[in-house]
Amino acid sequence: MRNSNKFFFIISLFFTLSLFSCSNKSEVQGKITYVSDNKVVVGDVAVELDGVSVATSKPLTGNFLIHNVAPGEHILKLKKNGFEELTQPLQIEKGKTLKLNFAMVPETKPVSHEGTNFILLNSQSRLLSTLNLKSGNWGQIVELEASPKEMAFDEDDHHLYLSLPEKNEIAVFDLNQMRLDHRIPLQETSKPTALALSRREDQLISVNDEKNTLICINLSRRQITSPCFNPDELKDPVTVIKNRDTGHFDILGKNAIYETSGTALISTYPLGRTYRRAHLVWLNSVRQYLIHSLVGNHFYLYDPQSKEKEQRLETEGEPIKVLAPLQNAKLYVLFADHLRQYNLYTKNWGPKIETGGSAAQDMVYDPHSRSFYILDSGRGLIVYQPESDKMETLALPLAKIGPDRFLVWG
Repeated sequence: MRNSNKFFFIISLFFTLSLFSCSNKSEVQGKITYVSDNKVVVGDVAVELDGVSVATSKPLTGNFLIHNVAPGEHILKLKKNGFEELTQPLQIEKGKTLKLNFAMVPETKPVSHEGTNFILLNSQSRLLSTLNLKSGNWGQIVELEASPKEMAFDEDDHHLYLSLPEKNEIAVFDLNQMRLDHRIPLQETSKPTALALSRREDQLISVNDEKNTLICINLSRRQITSPCFNPDELKDPVTVIKNRDTGHFDILGKNAIYETSGTALISTYPLGRTYRRAHLVWLNSVRQYLIHSLVGNHFYLYDPQSKEKEQRLETEGEPIKVLAPLQNAKLYVLFADHLRQYNLYTKNWGPKIETGGSAAQDMVYDPHSRSFYILDSGRGLIVYQPESDKMETLALPLAKIGPDRFLVWG
């Protein structure tokens, strides 16, 4: 009985000391937003306390929580690529929760086009080349055997993948040598169109336009992966993208969006409309999909969390390209002669930003120069810098191949 009482006393003492220890600890709760709009949250921010990584802000809310912070003085740091580092001294009181709001400021380094290269394609004349923006030097001009439908760039090894429906193959070019590296032959009934590439998955996926199925190619082995996806589960694919947030593939079908991992189907999101020709964009800042229907040229927003029907986004004129590369919850929509911003939180359009041209064909965003580049058949290459809200035309001899599509190559 005496030993039993001794054991009970030790357990009680340990429990009491634990409660006392926890009551002396404090918490820090934080919310991180964009400096110019406190409704726009900034997720995936690395949070450090006294030089030690302790948390990451949540993508959907911008919130973070640090448990068991000792009383006293501390130094908090917030870090995220594309934003200025934020440092905040903290004074923590015993047993209390400190609640703070932070506003992240985008980096304002001088804009430089140095090191920016473009992959330029004339799909009608079947001409392919590269162009260095600073020097104005062209790479070798290559004439392709067939008109490419889509292209995907591998940033790791500088290889360009072109879908060639006429040849039933995917051609792979080494851009460092500007030559054909290898071909990936497909079945005679394969008409590859949309392309998406993921090094994380070691896979390239294309839509077979002839059979309404998917073609999966293992990048390391340079051969078709079989099976790809179960056609009874993943039906009528229209286009495919690599989700830059997850590194996996998202696939738009005629009546659903499919989220995948490897060759496995993770989630299916039924849609309220039928899409036959469309582009898909993942909006990381608001965790939604944007569907750009090429039939009627309409935009639709879909929230996979609520799983409600798509919301139509009204536009004036016919949009040519839409991008959402920044963490400011804005769409950048290109029209024939102007650019407009759409705020996904306020659901309002910004004023027209005149490009100075009248025949825009394509648009890309370069994170290194933090600029949008617009390809216009009349003006050539136009640059828009959102930080300074300036538009300028670059004097480059694009008529050399007359490109109608391009990619940025940092």
